[in-house]
Amino acid sequence: MVIAESGKELMLKNIVGKQYSYNNVLHLYTNESIPDNPLLEDLIECNSEGYSPLLLGTSNWTIENNIIIYPDVTFNINEEDTISGYYLTQNNILLFVYPFSEKIEINLNGGQVLISLRIGFL
Repeated sequence: MVIAESGKELMLKNIVGKQYSYNNVLHLYTNESIPDNPLLEDLIECNSEGYSPLLLGTSNWTIENNIIIYPDVTFNINEEDTISGYYLTQNNILLFVYPFSEKIEINLNGGQVLISLRIGFL
């Protein structure tokens, strides 16, 4: 996971309860590669038929052993595409980018991308 410079302060404020926001959005991206310190404009969001970014409900998060867990999320994609990873934004600020170890190839008939979102500090 790469934590975006633009999201560090906001993440810290949320962790210590200084600021709460209800606009956490999970996105898929299709870039071949990303810079070491990516900006939101560096990411190419998936634009395949059937895909839509997901607004994450605040009441769905749980905390277990210093890890924040969101129920598994499934994105439906109705055409051929290659998904490289996902990223989270809050109020249009990039919080982090998670590149997959292996890109997910969606065939001509479409398919699904399952995300198990876990955020924690070691």
